[in-house]
Amino acid sequence: YIFEEGGSAHGDFAELKTYLLAKWMWNPDLDEKTLLDRFFVGYYGKAAPFMRAYFEKCRACAREQTSKSYYGIFNENPPDWYTSEFVRWTRDLFAQAKAAVRNDPVRLENVEYAELVPMVVELDRHAEKAKCFFVTRDPAKFPPRTDLDADYREVMEMVAQAKKDREPI
Repeated sequence: YIFEEGGSAHGDFAELKTYLLAKWMWNPDLDEKTLLDRFFVGYYGKAAPFMRAYFEKCRACAREQTSKSYYGIFNENPPDWYTSEFVRWTRDLFAQAKAAVRNDPVRLENVEYAELVPMVVELDRHAEKAKCFFVTRDPAKFPPRTDLDADYREVMEMVAQAKKDREPI
């Protein structure tokens, strides 16, 4: 018997994890590169090169991380390698990925769900600033951050759509 755990709908590459686990439980000798190639082309279509680049960059950054910190489901902060430069790169990459599948609604949705992860991590990076408050006589010196408003609205719309999609018919 084999026990498998860890899949969830639309988590950080959850569909890829499920695909790989299913394939390797059936045949543990299958080639990783071949499986990854098949998955990315099949699941993301014309956005595959962009999504594969994102996957490989995340994987490389996680492997090269020099700190002993672990990033997983119960961590409160994003990993050290999730820098502003990485965020800019991801935004550009996802914009290209969405453009590549703009006429393919199923694969566009797959890309948009994958994009939720970096969006939420980016919002988490700024959460500490939102969690603290202070009293001042001159609030004009400390304007509220509005640069993440669009990201927040987009994440909340995607969450609402996901909830709607899961409702029984």
